[in-house]
Amino acid sequence: DVPERVRVMRNGIHLAPFEQVSNPHTRDEFGIPADAMILMYVGRVTPEKNLSVLAAGILQAIALGVNIHWMIVGDGRTRAELERQIAPAHERVHFLGKHQRDQIAPYVAMTDVFVTASQSETNPLSVIEAMACGKPYIALKALWWDGFTKIPQVGSAGLLTEHDPQALANAIQQLADNPTLRAEMGAAARQLSHHFDIRNVTEQWIALYAEAIERMNMARTPTA
Repeated sequence: DVPERVRVMRNGIHLAPFEQVSNPHTRDEFGIPADAMILMYVGRVTPEKNLSVLAAGILQAIALGVNIHWMIVGDGRTRAELERQIAPAHERVHFLGKHQRDQIAPYVAMTDVFVTASQSETNPLSVIEAMACGKPYIALKALWWDGFTKIPQVGSAGLLTEHDPQALANAIQQLADNPTLRAEMGAAARQLSHHFDIRNVTEQWIALYAEAIERMNMARTPTA
């Protein structure tokens, strides 16, 4: 009955550390060639993150001749299983282990594309942090992302694929073959991340409270 009084407020995220990274890691530290596209995953290495499907897609992309390296920041109980699965391309995969949150931005800054295969994200924190760093994403279409994917600009900031290794491989190849598209999506991703920046979200909350106070004062003002 009162749609004008309904607001959607996003969870605010501290994105400043990802917007300006002064000390990014370098490819030379990991022996990654200058012409290789670097994929990054940040998060737990556990079943709900669905990394086996992502690994299968990366293996298929490599089989297609795509020049990529995959960096994994995080750890968990399925790491050994994932290492066995990705063993055919072990020289292109870098398990970096668990890191404190304030150590993650320098890794994200050196990469080209953020990748995830999780189907259980309500607010994909690591994806949004990567977007603030100017990185496009590749992810699966999933019901849990509805609130995220309904943002108008989200389609210009990355690629959402079906739950299928071949679809992931095709998306990886598409971005690897088109650096211009990667750059355009990275710029769109940085802009999109502003929707979740704690500074912007805080301003929205302040404006909302100001509006509520004004409505309350108007309701208390006696009419002539």
